[in-house]
Amino acid sequence: MAVKTGRKLDVEARVDATTKPSILVAEDNVINQKLAELLFKNLNLTITIANNGKEAVNAVLGQSFDMVLMDIQMPQMTGIEATQALKEELGDLAPPIVALTANALPGDRERFMEAGLDHYMTKPIDFEELKALVKELTLYQP
Repeated sequence: MAVKTGRKLDVEARVDATTKPSILVAEDNVINQKLAELLFKNLNLTITIANNGKEAVNAVLGQSFDMVLMDIQMPQMTGIEATQALKEELGDLAPPIVALTANALPGDRERFMEAGLDHYMTKPIDFEELKALVKELTLYQP
């Protein structure tokens, strides 16, 4: 299992790169949830789903995740608000949080990074990009 030292995983502490990471997908749209489940199943991974930002915060505070895909526009608490709450509560121990959004306007990536998100992906999710991101953030070899 990986040892978290800040927001980066300690590569030296990773015993086995085939250890399956724990991934949270915060997404309010049921169709997008099913798509995420299918994409991660194709990577031989299972995920936990949070239906909104508030559920995402509670999930991350309640258990350890190696990576979070955070939809930006959700009810009750936006992805940005949820990310900021997690960063405030967990600091450097927060898992890497990836902005997941249909917004692909110039400046969006920078705005999300400034708000505290660690990475950025647009919808629809590109399978190869997702695979590379999982490998980069969790060291898992899908």
